[in-house]
Order: sequence, then structure tokens, then C-alpha cells
Amino acid sequence: MSEDTPVGRFLRFVVAWVIVLGAIAAVLWIWGRINGNEPVAAPTSAPPSTTATSTPTATPSPATTNQTAGAPKPPASAFNATVVWVSDGDTIGATTAGKEPMPVRLIGINTPETKRPGYPVECYGPEASDYLKKLLPKGSRITAAYQDFKIDKFKRELWDIWLPDGTFVQGLLMQGGYARTETWGGTNRDAAYLDTLQNIARRNKVGLWGACPNP
Repeated sequence: MSEDTPVGRFLRFVVAWVIVLGAIAAVLWIWGRINGNEPVAAPTSAPPSTTATSTPTATPSPATTNQTAGAPKPPASAFNATVVWVSDGDTIGATTAGKEPMPVRLIGINTPETKRPGYPVECYGPEASDYLKKLLPKGSRITAAYQDFKIDKFKRELWDIWLPDGTFVQGLLMQGGYARTETWGGTNRDAAYLDTLQNIARRNKVGLWGACPNP
């Protein structure tokens, strides 16, 4: 086919433009590399989802409160019991070894009154009762022990009480400012420890020490 024919001239035109366009594309590619605009390769895997996923967490129980060093531990004479009710911040009902439920007074502490006949509900009494109910819900298993006197003048058992993990319940009540120290029946072998907790709570105005006008 003659190069002077219309078809030949058309083919030369097409080839020339292909060469020019190819050169332009090469120049643009080199320019992009120089200026750091090299295309980014597509990710090989899907990016992490940004949708928040909630992880269930247990609500901390009051029983997990860290206790001040020096807390008493259950003695060798300790026994197991089951909580039947909570009357107020320092009195519960409990049963041992299938016996009938009995009223129990916690040794060494005294919380504000809520149910004493002839007495008004005292400041921070309801809070103390609610706290003990959270610590010792009905059916709770506890460890208990007597001191020198087993029964008070109201025919209530006198117990020291620990949670299953060994946490001293009276100590928790004192740390939280729910109670004052008090000796019942002339016995409280843990008086020094409870006095220390009371002094700390009073100094920091914790619980009743900050909420009540005449704690």
C-alpha cells in the first residue's frame, strides 16, 4: 500500500498521536513519583469496624472494697451461718446448721437508729441499713465468731462477721462512715482497729461524719 494514499496518511497520523500520548503519560507518571503522589495500593483486607462493641463488666460489689491493713481474720472457733434478714446497719437475722433464725448484733460498732421503738430515724441510719443489705443480702453465707460475751441484754447473739472472701464486715461499715465504735457487754478485742478506722473516717468527713450535723 502506497504511503501517499489517504489510508497511509491516516495510519501515520494515528501512530504519531499514539507516540505523543504515550510520551505525555510517561512524563505525568514521572512527575507524580517525584512529587510523592504515587497511587496508594488498595487494602487487601477490610479496615477494622468503627462500631463500638460493648463488653459486659460486672458491677463492683460493696464487698470488694479494699480493707485497711490489720483487719482481724476469723479465729479457729469461727462457724458458718446464713443471713435471713437485715434489720438495720448493725443488726441482722441469721441461722446456723438448720436452727431457727436468731437476731444478731455486730460486735464493736453502733449505727444510727432506724427501727428502735420510741426513737426517731437518725441521720445516716437508712444509708447504713441499705449498705449492710447490699453486703449481706438474704441467703448470704457468712463466717461468724463470738468474743467473750455471746448474748446481749436484748437476747441478741453477739458476732463478729466476715464475708466469704475473709473481709471483716464491721471494718467495712467503719471505713464507709456508716457506724461509730461501741463496746457491747464489755468486750471488743478489735477496738483498736475499729478506732483507727473511725478516726480516719472522721478526719476525712466520710459518711455520717460529713453528712450529719452532730455525728
